[in-house]
Amino acid sequence: MNWGTEYQIEFRGNRVTLRNIDDRSDWFDVSNFNLNKEEHDTCFVDEDDIEFKSIQTQRGDRTVISSLTVDGVQYRYRLKNATVKNQNKHNGTKGNSGNRNQSHGPRNQNQHQEKPSTGYSGAPYNFVPLNKIVVQTEKVTSHGSYDVTKKSGYIDYSIHSLTPLFIRGIDAEFFGPKGQKMIPGSSLRGMIRNMVEMLSFSKLEFTEKERLLYYRDVASGKDNYGSRINGKQKAGWVRLKGRKIELCKAQNVHNNHSFLPIKGRWEKNLWCTNKSKYTIGKFEKVKFSTYTGKKGELMAKLSQNTGQEAYLYITGKFANKKTRQYIIGQPDSSQVVDITESYSIYRDDDNRDIKYDLVKRLNKKDYKGIWLPVFYIEESMNTTPNSTKIYVIGDTLMFRLPYQKKIQSFIYKMHKDDSLTDMATALFGNLKHAGKVYFEDAKMTSGTEAQEEEHLNILNGPKPTTYQHYLKQNQNSQKKTYNSGDTVISGHKLYWHRAGAEYKADPIKRNKNAKPYPDPIKKVEKDSTFQGRIRFDNCSDAELGALLMALDLPKGCAHRIGLAKPFGFGSIQFERIDISIIDRIQRYSQLFDNNQWNSGISTQLSTKADFESLKLSFIQYLSSFDGLSFTSLEHFWSDPERIAHLKELLRFRPKDQEWLEKTRYMEIEKPMFNDDGTPTLFKGKPYKDNEYRLRPILKRPTEYLDS
Repeated sequence: MNWGTEYQIEFRGNRVTLRNIDDRSDWFDVSNFNLNKEEHDTCFVDEDDIEFKSIQTQRGDRTVISSLTVDGVQYRYRLKNATVKNQNKHNGTKGNSGNRNQSHGPRNQNQHQEKPSTGYSGAPYNFVPLNKIVVQTEKVTSHGSYDVTKKSGYIDYSIHSLTPLFIRGIDAEFFGPKGQKMIPGSSLRGMIRNMVEMLSFSKLEFTEKERLLYYRDVASGKDNYGSRINGKQKAGWVRLKGRKIELCKAQNVHNNHSFLPIKGRWEKNLWCTNKSKYTIGKFEKVKFSTYTGKKGELMAKLSQNTGQEAYLYITGKFANKKTRQYIIGQPDSSQVVDITESYSIYRDDDNRDIKYDLVKRLNKKDYKGIWLPVFYIEESMNTTPNSTKIYVIGDTLMFRLPYQKKIQSFIYKMHKDDSLTDMATALFGNLKHAGKVYFEDAKMTSGTEAQEEEHLNILNGPKPTTYQHYLKQNQNSQKKTYNSGDTVISGHKLYWHRAGAEYKADPIKRNKNAKPYPDPIKKVEKDSTFQGRIRFDNCSDAELGALLMALDLPKGCAHRIGLAKPFGFGSIQFERIDISIIDRIQRYSQLFDNNQWNSGISTQLSTKADFESLKLSFIQYLSSFDGLSFTSLEHFWSDPERIAHLKELLRFRPKDQEWLEKTRYMEIEKPMFNDDGTPTLFKGKPYKDNEYRLRPILKRPTEYLDS
């Protein structure tokens, strides 16, 4: 069966089939599961809301479906050794469900046809692998005095933009106080710090190490989602009391059940006074009775005047998008638990739609001090050696769960050692001590700003839950997730240079339900130039060499800065780098020098030989640590473990359509074409591949090398 597809249960005599509503030729005979018209009508599978994925299958092999789950109810074969087969794939095979007629679906074409796949695995970004060894810096010099054995001074440079560039100022304008366009020193500082961190084998500093990520993997059944949640859900109520979040467990509505399912089709099963007001999250006191479904499932049925009192809780849209809602018990005031700490985990799920956030609803005027219904499970989280029981809460029955391991579990031990000071920290500082480098704004000296505002295509945010990208994977083994314990994060994320990528929004192709476009921009055109200065104090030759390595990249490489890097914006190169070394003793010995202020400049470095000398001091310092050994600059940049991947990510490629295709985002509906340019057909129709379907692993940067 194809997830992200809408199936309808159809009844023809004693035959029951699941039929693809969009593709009538795609159908399954499920007569052996004893489904009947009274219990099931239409089941829907929605790619965007996993709660609606009401149909699941398990297969013992490629031909036999061993179980079928509809709306959480599992059905098995009615007859021993029964076989249920997709008619499109297994032409002419008989099961135990009666005769199969040609009128029920095509049988003589597309036999054993698998879905075609683009085979594409890529993104506009990739990762520099995380370093196992963290190189410690030399002793940090006090900022109260200048060290005569170290270097102080400034670096003057110019920047050349290779692609359009945008750093937001006010509204759509490029950053430019008082009309002077410039690249902020803070933006340059962050870009160069990240580069020094990678080059100097420093700690991965800015990572949300304590964060838990959330997932809901109903469709694939991976990561033990089903085993963690199925049958363990309970109904409850939450409220905001001062600054605390309290959970009140629901009374049982029948025996040990704190909730019961109810068929959610207004026209057939529900009775209430004002059905138009029912939206997600709404609830109302109702009366109900219970009955046993055909497969033994305990169900609820609303009654108008008689029956037990409980609450009808709306967890999804009605009409054709939801086949059941839930009756939940009233709050049990004797079972109230403080879940403030557990809620902090719920709150950290930034992929949740904000309009369904519980505390956001609790803060609304209409809900002040009122209990709101939720589902929850109690479990011990495997995030610390001493596991703590928490209450995981959600708005729906199949709610999102936190992974059992925090991000810090996937970082090498040395990166978590707060007592260790690395070179990036020594140069750029942290909360404990000031840094040694200071970036001034780089002012634009030539170039053109676009006259008209433009809308960019929708920019995607980081999706660390895409574990096949963000966690280190092995191509030949099962994919690692945030429940695994034997992998690490992929490393430092960088965007490829994508000169010439299409960035303008196309309103014609836009879906009416799509997100709004980002705010408009007025970009600076390519071939613009900027000039700036970096000041440094008390830097060793190795530290100054690290800074220079981060600025003066190998030939053909460039940096990225600013907005819209996935669309090719922000590729820049540093040019005309000049280093001025100040002799502080000379500087403060006299005020003037030939009727000018005494600058104290003793040495100016601008030649290739000058730069190479400092860079060699840097790689020699790295090589003094066990596990690292670099004999030359060429050897350093060809390091296959890490630095070669960084160099590949820094390579600037002029506009190249083939390269843009290699580094695009994957698509949910990617049209496929044959070698002759004709559309690829599947079951007789042009096929669009969901490139995320098989969760392909992201290739390493050097695997993208041009042939």
